[in-house]
Amino acid sequence: MTALLPPTLSDDAVHVLIIAVGRYDEPSLSPLPGAVLSAERLTDFWRGCSFARGRKLGSLEVLISHQAPVSLQAHDGTPTIVEPATFAEVGAALEAWAGRCATGAFGVLHWIGHGETVSQTDEAGAGRNPGHVLYTQDIGRFGSAPVQTGYDWARTLNGLQRIVPKPLLCFIDACSNTPVDKDATYFAPWRAEKGRILHLADVFLSSRPGARAHCARPDQPVGKDFTGGALFSEAVRMALSRYGADVRDDRDGFVVFKDFLHRAAKKRLERWARGSRKLKALETVFVPQGTFDVDEPIVRMEAPFGMIDLVHPGVPTRGIDCFISDSAGTRHASTPANDLWEADLPYDPAYDATLQRTPRFSRQAIAVGHKKFEVYSPHRVVEVL
Repeated sequence: MTALLPPTLSDDAVHVLIIAVGRYDEPSLSPLPGAVLSAERLTDFWRGCSFARGRKLGSLEVLISHQAPVSLQAHDGTPTIVEPATFAEVGAALEAWAGRCATGAFGVLHWIGHGETVSQTDEAGAGRNPGHVLYTQDIGRFGSAPVQTGYDWARTLNGLQRIVPKPLLCFIDACSNTPVDKDATYFAPWRAEKGRILHLADVFLSSRPGARAHCARPDQPVGKDFTGGALFSEAVRMALSRYGADVRDDRDGFVVFKDFLHRAAKKRLERWARGSRKLKALETVFVPQGTFDVDEPIVRMEAPFGMIDLVHPGVPTRGIDCFISDSAGTRHASTPANDLWEADLPYDPAYDATLQRTPRFSRQAIAVGHKKFEVYSPHRVVEVL
């Protein structure tokens, strides 16, 4: 794996591992250059973010498979070629990351790439349950047949939770759609599958079983927020860096908790889905199996924003303008979206929202609604009465 920061082992360290598979040796798997963009953005975010509760970045390691080698900046400013996300490299990176987190530190995992649902026998041998396979770059062999390499996420997660004594945050951005025809055997990096599972990881998934994740090309605009990238990973990054704060913490100021991270990421995805037929099934799923404290902040931010949807009962957006002004008289943009107006607004100020009909025969617009409100949440729906 490629280390962009010399590892520091301490109880207050945060260890981040980012795996993005944007190209595959199997020609039937389409390239995902947007995965690479999001991996680069996530790398920049974790390198420069402010952690809550005095935590510090203990390690930042990255694996990226792309059509061309990817160069990222190391801690000393040196351009560094990132190693590809092959089966062997991914396994070694997961083992090393788990070892650092096993000291009691806090771990974050991002995985972006193709995934699939496979059948697997459950531990009791009583039936077949779907399992999530995350594909790595290269092709291996199953008996005499070539197969796409990958790791069984359930087994990998179980292995992690046998090793790491404290909660983890795992963000898995990969499809989990049509089951494969034959049951190839996919493993975790750890062959031993016995022992007590601690259930410490909080896992954010980009799609439900049988559903697809979404990745935009580098030249494909998804919303005003970004062009190109893995949409779920982008929603998580934006929630952590801009929209996920909800209350002021007495110690750290504006902070992001896991529940508000979940809500802000989900609402961002819903926003992008409003503007595209292809994204109508866009969703995020939170698997709350872990024990990361809901009152334990993850990161802090200086200037959070809130996502506001403004609605007026029975009044369509067509032929109506929505004006938003803060207490200083500054106007903020709102965008019509499916009979409501969307706005991203600085967290604190008091606002006035006014809906006005677009004038046709007179120079005076006719006011149809007005509301005073404050921004205090990752997402609010405000009715303009």
